[in-house]
Amino acid sequence: MIEFHEKIKQAHGDKAAAEMNFLEEHPQWFRLHFRPAIEQPDFPSVLAFYVAAHMNAALARASTLVGGFISAINERNVLVAILIGRAHSETVGSLATVYLELKRLQARPNDFKQATAALLHLMCGTKLKVHDGLPVMEPLNVMKLIDDAERAARDVGLGELGLREMYEHRCEYTHPNCAGLNLGLESREAFSGKYEYPLVSAELELAEIKGMFASDALARRLVEGVEAWIVSDGAKYPSYLS
Repeated sequence: MIEFHEKIKQAHGDKAAAEMNFLEEHPQWFRLHFRPAIEQPDFPSVLAFYVAAHMNAALARASTLVGGFISAINERNVLVAILIGRAHSETVGSLATVYLELKRLQARPNDFKQATAALLHLMCGTKLKVHDGLPVMEPLNVMKLIDDAERAARDVGLGELGLREMYEHRCEYTHPNCAGLNLGLESREAFSGKYEYPLVSAELELAEIKGMFASDALARRLVEGVEAWIVSDGAKYPSYLS
């Protein structure tokens, strides 16, 4: 179990104790939902298998990112924490896209071929050259994933999380532009003053802890919603692709 260091809890415990506790509990939750092995015959339909395969891969990625995030915060490496937070929000956006596609499918069950194609696009889209029989598809625009996460958050009862605004804010620090290059500079004047290294920012640390909490809370709701769909609707579709 990875935990926030005591110095981090002392620095932010008055404003983010519940959020840090929630993130520390992630490994236990992950073990309840991750499948160490996944095979198509284990599922009642091809669509259910694709849904579960995507969810499982996203779970593994998201869990790795949560652990890396806590490590980065413990090291007071806020820039790496921001990079990880951005990657996590994209991963949750991918889960949200699947969740919303399944909601649409429940309203229009005859569209299962369209839903299957959408899942394949989400899973196989890449700009890399692959030669293992996967279909060649362009990746989805990442902002669609972020906007889907915002819509899904409302649908699962988490309300307005400000995920797009949070994502765009992280991008400003991710890129080596004005905000990114001035991170850690103790001055009110750009590019002039004393640099603190590593790039410590208590204000950004706190914002990132709260942001990762919101992102992980949404991920858990989405996974549980997708799992419920597999149980309730997974057997309604063909066991093969025609």
